[in-house]
Amino acid sequence: MIPEIGQFSMAIALALALVLGTLPIFGAAKGISGLVAVARPAAQGVFVFVAIAFACLVWLFVNNDFSVAYVASNSNSALPLEYRVA
Repeated sequence: MIPEIGQFSMAIALALALVLGTLPIFGAAKGISGLVAVARPAAQGVFVFVAIAFACLVWLFVNNDFSVAYVASNSNSALPLEYRVA
């Protein structure tokens, strides 16, 4: 369940990043202050959802969840916790 939460969180962050990269620029070009005002909450949303995805990935490394290919290829059960988190 944790890998799916991380992946869904990254998908939401991608969607917010696309909004962040288009709407405020379009609003600034056309002089629409409402679209420019979207920038701050969209940036905060990107930060929150990327942080959630990162926390999920750290959780997977800490718990040695080798069902995730990235964890399986970059970790092992003999690796100390500090190195798995780093």
